[in-house]
Amino acid sequence: MQNFEKQYLDSEKSFFDKLSKEEKQKKISETGNEEGAIQQHGYELAARSMDKKEKELSLEEKEQLEKMKVGAKNVISSFSLKRSPDNKKGENLLIIADSGADTLMIKALMDAGQEIAGDDCRVVVAPKTEYAAQEFGEMIGEKMKTSDAVLLVTSLSRTHSKETVELAHPSHSSEIISSLLESSALKNSFPELRKKYSAETLAKMLSERKNDEASMFPSKSRIISITNTERKILTEGGALENPIEMKARIDKFAEAMNGVEKVKITSKIGSNLELDIKVRSLAKETGIIDKPGTGSNFPFGEYGGAVDLAETNGVYVIDGAVGMIGRPDRPIKLFIEKGKVVEIEGGESANKLRNILEKINSEYQEKNPDDKITNAFKLAEFSFGMNSKAFRYAEDGERISPPTSLEAEKGLGTIHIALGKNTIFNIERSDPDYNDIPIHIDCVAMFSTIKGIKEDGKEVEIIKDGEIICL
Repeated sequence: MQNFEKQYLDSEKSFFDKLSKEEKQKKISETGNEEGAIQQHGYELAARSMDKKEKELSLEEKEQLEKMKVGAKNVISSFSLKRSPDNKKGENLLIIADSGADTLMIKALMDAGQEIAGDDCRVVVAPKTEYAAQEFGEMIGEKMKTSDAVLLVTSLSRTHSKETVELAHPSHSSEIISSLLESSALKNSFPELRKKYSAETLAKMLSERKNDEASMFPSKSRIISITNTERKILTEGGALENPIEMKARIDKFAEAMNGVEKVKITSKIGSNLELDIKVRSLAKETGIIDKPGTGSNFPFGEYGGAVDLAETNGVYVIDGAVGMIGRPDRPIKLFIEKGKVVEIEGGESANKLRNILEKINSEYQEKNPDDKITNAFKLAEFSFGMNSKAFRYAEDGERISPPTSLEAEKGLGTIHIALGKNTIFNIERSDPDYNDIPIHIDCVAMFSTIKGIKEDGKEVEIIKDGEIICL
């Protein structure tokens, strides 16, 4: 990863070095330092490249771009960035794309970002990765930490990347807190605080402190992630959902789920799974991302969290889209013991899923031979879809899964489990379920029946054959 970062920085600098001495000095004076000038010049080149691309578009592509610009503006507007009346200053926006994302979509989002955030909109393009949840690298991670709003536009989901997790759940150093408390300015201050809390405890409290009850994460930033596999994601389906109505629906659903600690999942095609929910990790993804510590994938709309692995056993059958694969050629059957998939059955898509998980495990074990716990086959997430528009329909009118898991998992009445990394849910390293494998694959079930189990054993009907009945 360090080699990539050096390559990336060297690449930006090589373009900057081609400028005349006068041009270099002008850009340095505008930005305050050479590093800023290099980054600004790289951004300007990216913008010009997008402009050139737009001029070369066919008539059909130009029409598609105009349609996407409407959806793009809706996405950026979801951040509700606070800006001055002249749009010269205010909250900033960082757009992170990768080389596998559609250039027209990047262009549409970049234009919307510049319109809404002015010169405080920046664009970074990273290389395409092999797996979802892989790292961006330290350089991009540092850029993210200084951003009020971060938009990911990547060919594979990077919601669960190391840098995104660190942005959502920033850590605080007990050493720095201790040195501050012992400094001459503060040495005689806060005597009760010193007695009651250690520096380690204060660091942990700060790391867990959310902005308010509406926040999902203890972060100063907000985040939207778009996995770009088709342009229609900005103009059709889940993109058309009303976020105000969806928020009301999710709030009501969360009330109905109050007290539910486990769920029984069954279906006509063979699901029979009892799953234990980590209740404290449950979060609402409403699409209203107007405060620090809020975030969402796009299209918006789900409610869920992490899985308590020890008490999760049974069979889960996937008939909706699968991350990195799409719609399966045949339903995929996962056999689960203590929260870990021990066998996978199905067609070619099942083989692809197994091969992806085995490959990432092999690569991880090669780098971490002493780690016998981290595993891609472990369940990371269980969530409910809450978006009433996130569906596609067959010619006979039957409701079917969108081709991408990012939209399929949002469909109202669907459920999904994910395999792999679960650290976005703020699972502590001391938790036996902590799993920092660099992959996260969502697996959607379209027509399940769900019963919630409360602490006293009482069962609550939640979903019947893919239709929510608890609202």
